[in-house]
Amino acid sequence: MTQQLRVAAQRYIKAAGSSGRPELLAVFPGVFSSGKREFSRHDDVEIWDGRDLRRQARQLGIHVPTFVAAIEGEESAEDREPAQELTHRLAGINPGRSDAPAYEKWCEDVLNLLFCPPLNSPIVQHRDDVGANRRDLIMPNYATRGFWHFLRNHYGAAFVVAEAKNSTSPVDKQAVLQLANYLSRHGTGLFGILLTRHGMNASAKWTRREQWVLHDKMIIALDDEDMQQMLLTKLTGSSPATLIQQRIEDFRLRI
Repeated sequence: MTQQLRVAAQRYIKAAGSSGRPELLAVFPGVFSSGKREFSRHDDVEIWDGRDLRRQARQLGIHVPTFVAAIEGEESAEDREPAQELTHRLAGINPGRSDAPAYEKWCEDVLNLLFCPPLNSPIVQHRDDVGANRRDLIMPNYATRGFWHFLRNHYGAAFVVAEAKNSTSPVDKQAVLQLANYLSRHGTGLFGILLTRHGMNASAKWTRREQWVLHDKMIIALDDEDMQQMLLTKLTGSSPATLIQQRIEDFRLRI
């Protein structure tokens, strides 16, 4: 989006002359994580999220629609305290094998807060009948409407399988193949989430593409920044599943 703004600015400058250089502002109703907000400060595009819009609206006395993210402090206490506690907990979990159990438990608690309901609470470390495959977290999906219902109908997400990887570096293709092995049309379904600290490397991304193109298995990866973004989105009263929707869109539009 910011790149599109820069291109539009260059066209404007070409037409109006260098003296007519515009200020660039990107506005959206969701919530911007602190890490991305800090990054944007070094860019030539100023970014306002829903909280900024609400502050501006208050100064101008303008009514704000409910879909605009709330300012911190306006969210419900029921969601605020768990979301904040989980955000702080992640800072104390070091990437690596020694803290893997703590990270898996953290992922379980985050998924439970963010997506249950409409998903059922995670079933933890369930083995299949022959005991060969262990899935870290499985969330039954009986949603009858909304995004998760769409995933069930269009991506075979009868269950959402999530695999936690507390790796010190981006996960490789073996992590994708392991998760893909857990997915089956007549078993858990065809949708899985890799929960990672640093995302995927190039081989993992290519293997994910192969799994989708050849086997209809949709796998997305979420890193620390993504998880914190969803917690912040939950805290401000919006839908955390929007980020997963965006990840699927980004993936498919690049094929």
